[in-house]
Amino acid sequence: IFFRACWCDGRTMTRKEKFAQLAKGFQGRHKNVKKLQILAVQRALQYQTRDRRKKKRYHRSLWAQQIGGGTKEHGVSYATFVNHLAEAKIMLNRKILAELAQYEPLTFRAIVEEVRSMMIVRRKQVLETIMDQAREKMARETLEREWNLHRDRCKKLDIEALVMEREQDIIAQTQAYDKGNAFAAPLRRLPKKSRQL
Repeated sequence: IFFRACWCDGRTMTRKEKFAQLAKGFQGRHKNVKKLQILAVQRALQYQTRDRRKKKRYHRSLWAQQIGGGTKEHGVSYATFVNHLAEAKIMLNRKILAELAQYEPLTFRAIVEEVRSMMIVRRKQVLETIMDQAREKMARETLEREWNLHRDRCKKLDIEALVMEREQDIIAQTQAYDKGNAFAAPLRRLPKKSRQL
């Protein structure tokens, strides 16, 4: 609340005069009785501080409702409209957009059409990137599959080669043993271990 700290003749106001000036227009005894005047002014100043912020919130929600009503007429939701405004390089704030939706419906319709065309372009770009990522993933998976098959084949060949080497070593050892002990008793076979499932 605006008030003058001095009178017209240049004399500064006393504290009581300042409260009386601020309490002008209050109802009942709040504008006359000094004690009630002080309490009412203090409470009014607290509400003033709170409601300066509340007013901004209220107006922003009001503008959002007005813009949402305008966009629904053209088949676009408020959230998608606001999200794609910056991509369409339209630098209008909510206050101006709400006024256009209310008083200039044709201009607002042109803005909505521009945003809708930008949405289509953006959707195509997103789909293309998704398709590219899917193609890359499929190519990577096929390469990994081929590499795994190749690796498995190599591993199988290595195992077969190791088994054959081991068999040849065993044959060579038995032949050497037989040559050294020609009259020795033949080697006894050990029983097979039962497989555990």
